[in-house]
Amino acid sequence: MRRLAILLLLGFASKLPAQQIFASYKHDANQYLTHYAYPLFVGMVLNSADGWIHRAKPLKTFHVVLQVNADYATIPERFQTFVYRTSEYQHLQILDNAGNLLPDGTVLPTVFGPDTDVQIRLRSPATAPGTYYEIDFPAPPGFKDDLDSLLRGFKPGMPGVSVQLAVGLPMNTEVMLCYFPKINYRNISPDVLGLGVKHDIGQYFGLKSNIRLAAYAAYTHSNVQASRDSIDWKARYALNTYTLGGVASVELKIVSLYGGLAYIRGGSSLQILGDKDITYDVVDNNGTVIGQQTETLHNPLDLHFGVNDYKGFVGIQLNLWILHIFAQYNIQKFPGYHAGIGIQI
Repeated sequence: MRRLAILLLLGFASKLPAQQIFASYKHDANQYLTHYAYPLFVGMVLNSADGWIHRAKPLKTFHVVLQVNADYATIPERFQTFVYRTSEYQHLQILDNAGNLLPDGTVLPTVFGPDTDVQIRLRSPATAPGTYYEIDFPAPPGFKDDLDSLLRGFKPGMPGVSVQLAVGLPMNTEVMLCYFPKINYRNISPDVLGLGVKHDIGQYFGLKSNIRLAAYAAYTHSNVQASRDSIDWKARYALNTYTLGGVASVELKIVSLYGGLAYIRGGSSLQILGDKDITYDVVDNNGTVIGQQTETLHNPLDLHFGVNDYKGFVGIQLNLWILHIFAQYNIQKFPGYHAGIGIQI
């Protein structure tokens, strides 16, 4: 999904008008795409804050567990679409497939919404009186129908996968490391680093050995660069997430039942970088094309998304000798699921 979204936005940017004219369009284009891509990038932030905690009890000193995590942040219906407000745009209009302007309040799809045949028109005054720079292109589609067919009954959502290494330290402390080296695969180059720490604070309150209480903090950084052979531009995606929380667990013979609260603060950004020559139309008051102009478009898109929120979570972990199996439900802006397996090494 992440690769699909980045390549989609690269393709979208390739249709935008030239740089000098685009200076008046850039705010509008970025505003539209911020609404369109919001659930995708917020879902990435929420997934990056997950997977650090599966029980309050830390690992024994110098014990090591390698675990694989899978996350799925579902997208509520209200985030599968957004409302077009004319007050948010200066030069961007939307049209139906017959070329008629659509009114304020029209509902449009996000990445997770339905398909659409809406057209986008960018139009601003040209240098000569009574003329305009103008370009029309299809609005980016939603992928709800494709996702419904693929997921078969599951709600549309943002998946995520991570690999972590957890190490027990003295004083009932545990550190977690999430790392993915920078490689290049099909013009996608990811770079991921995460670090977390958990400390048993129940020991200071004289809790029973089967009731544990811990505090934890984690940080995740991700940087992804992508390119497409048919387009001269590159995409750069960055994510930073900070998580601070507490967790309590009941430790039974082979089962840990746990729940907790966490504060999440993070952000993600997407930039499309590069230069490309673009030809756009010059039209008169009647919409008749009276000429064309070619200029160079430079670094067209700069999108930013932020999360400042709380979440609750409940889960269960099975402790089977060297094998740990866990499942968790997250109560948050985009309700989510988390599951995985760990092997003590």
